[in-house]
Amino acid sequence: MAPQIQQLQSIDLLVIVLYLVALVTIGMIRGRKLHGDTDFFLAGRKLRWPVIGFSIFSSNISAEHLVGLAGAGYMFGLLHGNYEWMASGSLMLLALVFAPYYLTTRITTMPEFLERRYSSRCRDFLAWLNVISTIFIRLGVGLYAGGLVINVFLGWPIFVCILILSLAAASYTIVGGLAAVAITDTFAAVVIIIGAGLWRLLESMRSGALMHWYLKSRQTTGRC
Repeated sequence: MAPQIQQLQSIDLLVIVLYLVALVTIGMIRGRKLHGDTDFFLAGRKLRWPVIGFSIFSSNISAEHLVGLAGAGYMFGLLHGNYEWMASGSLMLLALVFAPYYLTTRITTMPEFLERRYSSRCRDFLAWLNVISTIFIRLGVGLYAGGLVINVFLGWPIFVCILILSLAAASYTIVGGLAAVAITDTFAAVVIIIGAGLWRLLESMRSGALMHWYLKSRQTTGRC
């Protein structure tokens, strides 16, 4: 028997609408401060590390994680989350080796690095590889997962759900550039962290997991 989906209430819909409106509004307001190509593509080179960190987090942890990995974790356990630990090595390599070089030479993209290090053919190859993989793999999966959530709760056609998400993201991205993306990513990251933390806490209390862990720890330490 398929699990029964709880329908969204008016307060749920209100929170979702306010979140989307706030997200687009923040991006639009930031877009009014653009003064050239550097501001649009590089945010004027003025982004601080907390904003950059939240933007990386929000860009990485999206619908395919909250929907796909959550479902895989429910079905198979924590095994499917182990591959995420592999990213720590890549991030450390980026922070300790590549980032200082990027900052010194003012390189902004990996294809640009390959062009300076090797040739323009290497640059074009990686650029097209990133574009194709982003559109057909990462972006496609993320939009489908987000649209699937809306489809399940509201019953709208999946195409309409994906179109709404695409237009909402494109609106502030086209107007505000990288700065708008980074600011809205920061806002989204805070919402994701707080929301996921509260969700985990409330579900643990509801399922009795917290009490189970507490009694188990007392038995292990011999306090029971």
